[in-house]
Amino acid sequence: MNVFSSQTIYLVFCGIAGDRCTLQSSNSKGVCRVLSLCIPAREKLKKGISPDLCGFKGVFPVVCCEEVSTTSNPESRIATEPAYEGYGATSRKKCWEYQKYVYEKELVNYSEVTSDTCALVAIPNIVGGTEALTREFPHMALIGFDNKGKPSWECGGSLISDEFVLTAAHCMYQSSLGEPKYVRLGDVKLFSNSGDENVQDFTISQLIRHPDFKPPSNYHDIGLVKLNRKVNLNSYARPACLHTNFEIPVKKAVAAGWGKVGFTDGGSDDLLKVTLEFFTHAECNRTYRANIGMRLRKGIDDSSQVCTGHHELSRDTCQGDSGGPLLIINSDPNVRCMYSIVGITSFGRGCGAIGIPGVYTRVSNYVGWIEQNVWS
Repeated sequence: MNVFSSQTIYLVFCGIAGDRCTLQSSNSKGVCRVLSLCIPAREKLKKGISPDLCGFKGVFPVVCCEEVSTTSNPESRIATEPAYEGYGATSRKKCWEYQKYVYEKELVNYSEVTSDTCALVAIPNIVGGTEALTREFPHMALIGFDNKGKPSWECGGSLISDEFVLTAAHCMYQSSLGEPKYVRLGDVKLFSNSGDENVQDFTISQLIRHPDFKPPSNYHDIGLVKLNRKVNLNSYARPACLHTNFEIPVKKAVAAGWGKVGFTDGGSDDLLKVTLEFFTHAECNRTYRANIGMRLRKGIDDSSQVCTGHHELSRDTCQGDSGGPLLIINSDPNVRCMYSIVGITSFGRGCGAIGIPGVYTRVSNYVGWIEQNVWS
C-alpha cells in the first residue's frame, strides 16, 4: 500500500538516509530517515499530515524527520542517579542505567550527533495484533530449540541485563526438542532480511528454573536464560525494567510476541503487539475453577500470578508467545522511554476468547530471586 497515495508530498531535496534536511512546514532542522524509523512522521501520517520526502531507499520512503530530542551528550538528559532503597532497589537502579541506550550516536554529514531513538507508543493507542515498530520493544528475545541443526523459535523472553533473558520456566524443556539452545535479539521480522544488521544471535550457557517450579503445576513459572556472551547493548537491544511493586497502577498492559494470531492459526512472522485489560483475582479464579487439581491446587494465586485479556474483544496471547512479557510503561519520574515487565506469559484457555483471561507469572513476587541470580 502506498502511504502517500492521496496526500501532497513536498520533495525537500534529493537526500539519502542520514543527510540533514529542513522541514517545509516549520523551517526546523531534521535528518533524513526511513519512514518506519521516524516516529514524528508516522504520527503526522495518522492525522493526515504529509511528511516531507527526502527520497527513497529502495522502495522505502525516506522522510525529513524532525529532531525532537538531540544532544551531543545523552547522559546530560539523565538526572543524577536517584537513591533507590528497599525491595527491588537494584532492579530500579539498573532500569535507570539502561535508559541511556535510548540515545544513539549517528554520523550526519560527517558530524557525530546523538539522537533520541525512543519508539515507545502509549499503550491505549495499541490495537490488537498490530505489527511492532522497529526499536519499540528492544528487549524482546526469541528462544529457540535445536531442530535438525536449525533453530526452532518456540518461546519468547525479555532481555533484563547484558547477560540474562527472563522467560517462563516451562519454556526450558520440550519433550520432542529437549532444552533450548539459542537466543536471538533485535529481530522484528523473522523471515525477512530487512534489519538483519541489528540482529544478535547467542547460544545458551545456563538455564535457571525457579526452584519451586514443579510441573505439571502452573505455579512459579519463571526462569532465567544466561547467554554465552554479553550483549552489545544499543537502541535495538536494550533491557526492559522489572516492575517491583505488587500493585499495578494502570488498567491496561501490552503484550508482544511472535505466537499464533488465533487458536487455529499459525505463528506470526512479524513481532506483534496487543493491548490487554487486567482482570480481577475473582474474575480469573472463576474462569479457572475447573482447572483446580494437579496444575492449580490453590486456584489462581494472586501473590504470584496476574490475569489479562479483554472483556469485550478477542484479544490474548497465544501459543508461541509463552515466556514473553506483559508490559506497562515505567512510571519512575527519573526514567524515560522504558517498559516495565509486570508478567510473563504462562498459560491460558484457548486463545483470544472474549472474557477469558490468560494467566501470567507476576514478576514483582520474584524480584529478589531475579536480583540474586542476575546482579549479585
